[in-house]
Amino acid sequence: MMISNQNEHLVSGSKLELPLWLASYLANKGYVSCELPKPYQETTRNILLADSSVVDLFKQVMYYYKTGIKVTQVPHPEAPHVAVSLVRTFIGRFKKLMDSSSNCKDQDVSAMCQKLDIEEKELFEINRLAVEAFAKWQQREAHFIQPSSLVRRKRKRDQIS
Repeated sequence: MMISNQNEHLVSGSKLELPLWLASYLANKGYVSCELPKPYQETTRNILLADSSVVDLFKQVMYYYKTGIKVTQVPHPEAPHVAVSLVRTFIGRFKKLMDSSSNCKDQDVSAMCQKLDIEEKELFEINRLAVEAFAKWQQREAHFIQPSSLVRRKRKRDQIS
C-alpha cells in the first residue's frame, strides 16, 4: 500500500503487482483475477511459436519453464495455451541446444548460452560433459573401469564381517 493513498482499503478494480505465489493463492480463492506475466502473454507466445531460438528467455524470465508451469496453475482462460506454448518452445529449442552443446568442443560457449534460461543452460552443460566423456572413452583416455561406490561399500562390509 502506498503511503500517499489515503484510503484504508483497496478500491475495486485496482491493479497491483504481486508475487506469483501470492497471486496464485488469491486467484484460486477467487479474491483476485490475474493477468499473465508479459513473457507468457499471447504476443510473446506467437513470437516463440514462429522461431523460439531467437528469443532471449534468460532476459525475460531466468527460470522460464518452471515459472511457466506455476503460471499455468493460476486460474486464467489462457493457461492451457501457455502450457502448450511451454512444450512447443522447449521442443523447438531442444534440438538446437543439443546440437550446439554436442559440437562445441574447444569453443567459447558463453555466446551460445546467452539466450538460454537456467534449465536450458544446465541441459547444455550436461550434454557437453557427456559428449566430452564419450570422446575420451572412444580415445581410450578413460579406459580404467572403476567399480561403483555401492559395490566398493559392499566389499568393505564383506571384508569387515
